[in-house]
Amino acid sequence: MSINDKFLERGARLKAERKRLKLTQPSVAELLDVAVGSIVRYEKQGDPLNQNQLMVLQEAGFDTFYVTFGVRFTELSEDEHQVISAYRSLTDTAKTGFVGMAKAYATQNAT
Repeated sequence: MSINDKFLERGARLKAERKRLKLTQPSVAELLDVAVGSIVRYEKQGDPLNQNQLMVLQEAGFDTFYVTFGVRFTELSEDEHQVISAYRSLTDTAKTGFVGMAKAYATQNAT
């Protein structure tokens, strides 16, 4: 399965997470402060959620890593959990630097 396929299936994953948490589309719409039609569109068409919406869903119990990337957060190693937790604690500006640093480090060590 290509990365594009995984992104196209994010709507189905969002719906699966909503059902796992026994939430209705109207209740998720209320959480995100959007119209119910927006939730329907997110689920049917896989429209992307913004960072604030993902944070709200995560606080409500959604596995937003799974919704976004198709991999359950529990499938990650302890080191991967620590990296993601550190990333999530950063400001937007710091996140940009963190990603740049990680890419540079990975490139340097790939040779």
